[in-house]
Amino acid sequence: MAGLLCAPAPAAAELLPPAAPKEPKPSPNWAGSLGLNTVPSARMDKSGTVRFHLSTLDPYATAALSVQIADPLNITLRQNGYVSNLREAADRLYPAVDLKMRLLNENATRPEIALGLMSAYGHKQMAAEYLALSKRYNNFDFTGGLGWGRMGSAGHFSNPMKVLGSHFEKDRDATSEDANGPEDWFTGDKIGLFAGVEYFTPINGLSLKADWGADDYSTEALIDPGFDAPAPWSVGLHYQPTKNLGFGLGILGGEKIMASVSITDALGEWPYQWEEPSPEDPSTIQIQTTRANDNGVWANLYAHDELPIGMQIGRALRHLTEVDPEGPAEIYITPSHYGLTGPTLRMVRRDVAAALSDERNGSPAEIWRNMTMPAIVPTDLQNAEKVKDLRSPNRPFASFRFILDNQMSLSEEDGGILYRESLVQETQLNWPKNITIGGGFRLNFSDDLESLSSQYLPVDKPVRSDVAEFAGALVSVDRLYGAFMHSLSPDIHTGFTAGYLEEMYAGFGGEILYRPFGKTFAIGAEAWNVWRRDPYSDLVLDVQDDSTLTGFFNAWYEFPDSDLTAGLKVGRYLGEDFGATVSLDKRMDSGVRVTAFVTASEDEDPDIFGGTTHLYSGLRLTLPLGTWRRMVDGSEMRNTFAPLGRNAGQALDTPLPLYDVSEPLSYRAISRSWDQLQK
Repeated sequence: MAGLLCAPAPAAAELLPPAAPKEPKPSPNWAGSLGLNTVPSARMDKSGTVRFHLSTLDPYATAALSVQIADPLNITLRQNGYVSNLREAADRLYPAVDLKMRLLNENATRPEIALGLMSAYGHKQMAAEYLALSKRYNNFDFTGGLGWGRMGSAGHFSNPMKVLGSHFEKDRDATSEDANGPEDWFTGDKIGLFAGVEYFTPINGLSLKADWGADDYSTEALIDPGFDAPAPWSVGLHYQPTKNLGFGLGILGGEKIMASVSITDALGEWPYQWEEPSPEDPSTIQIQTTRANDNGVWANLYAHDELPIGMQIGRALRHLTEVDPEGPAEIYITPSHYGLTGPTLRMVRRDVAAALSDERNGSPAEIWRNMTMPAIVPTDLQNAEKVKDLRSPNRPFASFRFILDNQMSLSEEDGGILYRESLVQETQLNWPKNITIGGGFRLNFSDDLESLSSQYLPVDKPVRSDVAEFAGALVSVDRLYGAFMHSLSPDIHTGFTAGYLEEMYAGFGGEILYRPFGKTFAIGAEAWNVWRRDPYSDLVLDVQDDSTLTGFFNAWYEFPDSDLTAGLKVGRYLGEDFGATVSLDKRMDSGVRVTAFVTASEDEDPDIFGGTTHLYSGLRLTLPLGTWRRMVDGSEMRNTFAPLGRNAGQALDTPLPLYDVSEPLSYRAISRSWDQLQK
């Protein structure tokens, strides 16, 4: 009897759906940020995630590009179009830059907490600030929060931040044409409450959402008296059939349909990374001035741009141990890059031989533990007899690469999405005596910049507002320059460059950089005297009469144990306006680089609506083209998302920034790639 009672159990179990995924992934809301249907959550993507998002929710169609630039920070470039019929052109466009910052991680007792700003810089009509809290319980993810601005327009209770000062008591005019900015954040008499839940179903990739928001659509009702504001509740679902593709569908207030599609990619898993060359390939290791005596062997290592410096040090060590298999007990390596010299590394030969032997009896960690850096090369070794190099003393490095340069603006109020596409070919020759000669051509093959002239008022001295004229030149000399770089010490680097420095400017100038080895900060200064190039001349080689002096004091901070760097520039821009630029730069092991920036200038860029802005912001995404590894050296796809044709807050795009050139010589680069010593 017992057997009969138990027999159906396996069959019944087979009828049950599979268990819900152990780590269900949150999905985006209508605006492209992770959340429910109409409200955000506190959830964050994995660092390095990029998402392109399209959605429609009457009366808006939305396009957004979201980048998780670091674990606690998400930046989204968003464009909302006021459109009642998707088959028609938008009546108005509302560009925005959104920020979302994690304040606390979730644990067993507390929720994850995030602070967000919609239209932190953008149009006031779509601007909002919020504090979101999210807590997971089994397959349910609960969210609640407070909203200011658009997300608090229902006005559930008084703004609690008014007690902190008069700034927070200011009224918000959502119809103003002035850009939203810090002076508007968290202001307003009332704020709103929002809440919701996402349920991750047993069907892999499918979740159900429900939320209650605090957006009463009062601005839309003011603009269009016939607009019917929906009730604040919504229900919907999101389905992600693959890790890269997601679809959303919902209903708001029982009457408005919401639909979305998202394409997601993890840049840390970028498939077109640089191919790892064979250790026997002589082009992967360039060492010179190798000297040896009874006490040690020492050489200069000329760092390759694309290969991890740890890998290059390992391959240099293989060569140096082969110089004399029974040789001295100490090995010294001094890395250099474009004429800059880094700290000397002193390693114990016994550790090196054990780690690099076929048996792998040692490890890179043992070499690191017993290594001295920076070290001083003994005088007798510096004067010792030279031995075999892996490079001709007078032969320059030669590199040849292509850059697919895509520029796009999601921040044009009347022109929609503007774009420009070019192909740049660059060649460099790097001589051992600190000299670099570089040049290249730009082929302009596609753009839609003809509307720029109608969007901005004409100026006497354009800085970049005549970008359409430069894009109109089919072929131009992009750069043609000579540079001299020299390190005064392993911590102090200098550089001087002259020639055609970038597409729009020629001139000369220099930098000095103090980047102490083993520290997380660096400071520097730069100054340039430049002339604008004439876009109507042959190959854009002619320059105009008037010169401009531009320069900055620079500072950087490297976040410990990460690939993220914060930057600050303070000084005079190309339009002779003064201001500051704050940036975040992420360099991934995959070769992908993401840079986000915002500039505040004393000058303003006018538009035909009568509004002005002192802010300029953008995002640059650089992707290596690894499949070209055997053809060219360092080719990449460069995607810049920033307003086009601006004059205020514009800096020179110099060919060899000292901070970038010194990166392979830094403690961060060496330590983060040291585990690749044996490759």
